Amino acid sequence: MGLLRRLRGLLGIATTWGVAFSVMMTTLLVGRLALGLPHGAHFGVRTIIVAAIEFFLMGGLSGTLFSLFFARGERRQTLDTLSMSRVALWGFLGVGVPSAALTLGAILMYGRGFVVAPLSIALAGAMGSAMSVATIKLARRAPAIPERAEI
Repeated sequence: MGLLRRLRGLLGIATTWGVAFSVMMTTLLVGRLALGLPHGAHFGVRTIIVAAIEFFLMGGLSGTLFSLFFARGERRQTLDTLSMSRVALWGFLGVGVPSAALTLGAILMYGRGFVVAPLSIALAGAMGSAMSVATIKLARRAPAIPERAEI
């Protein structure tokens, strides 16, 4: 498979994951605000837009990591022979690694959050696992791309 085709796949996964993260997490944030749950800061429209952009970037990073882990770990497999448990593992790592890094950074900077860190990393990893399996199931439904004839 050519380098440009791989790069296109990586960018497609990163963009898809970025949009999915942004929509899911911004919806959760707005829902939390609508319910009046404590949030520790004043949230306005501008803050929600900035949060949506940050969630998009986090999702894009996670999608990129997933696609790199996946491409490296499953390079000899076809879509039909993939193990969904291994795909879920790559998704867990793709989201869990940046989540763990951000959580560790927050602990070191603010000195709190250590108690909930394993739970937040596990929940983020579970979301990555679900998204990775959904990505592969979606890819299996796509029509095959015909090989181009060399001229």
